[in-house]
Amino acid sequence: MGKKIIMGILAAIFIMVTGQTVYAANMNTDGQTATVPVRYTVSNTSFVITVPAVIAPGIEGRSFEIGAASMNLRPEQFVEVSVSSGCTENGTVTLKRQNVPEGKPVATLDTVFSVGDKNIGANGYLVARFEDGADSKVNRLGAVSMSALNVKEDTEAGDYMTTVEFKVRLKSR
Repeated sequence: MGKKIIMGILAAIFIMVTGQTVYAANMNTDGQTATVPVRYTVSNTSFVITVPAVIAPGIEGRSFEIGAASMNLRPEQFVEVSVSSGCTENGTVTLKRQNVPEGKPVATLDTVFSVGDKNIGANGYLVARFEDGADSKVNRLGAVSMSALNVKEDTEAGDYMTTVEFKVRLKSR
């Protein structure tokens, strides 16, 4: 009984799939013409996004580039790059002093991301947007920079580090 039901369902699906005929423009008068659109879809969307191997913040803000190359997008597509971890909602990235002697508290240094003179927290953590066009390699959001916030005369010398994770997304309008 179960095999008959499955066979019936498969037969119904087969009839529905094969029963859909593609109709062409019908012409039944001598000399009649038909206009038929021709469409071919090229679906080889590709892109290369580069982020710096190391970001070195500056006191006044040091710009760095998030680049795009080999951009081949459909007109309705765009690529967004965002910070997915390592940054607070207000764009702050906290760096920790490295090689601190045992027993001594670890000093921290706060830095802040900004894009086009806006804090990235206010920008949904977006740091870059690339679109199809003659200037598809230009970051539509503006220059990306990072500034150290709390460097003072008594800031402990040394290397301060953390990691930040970037995420790339291909989106459509």
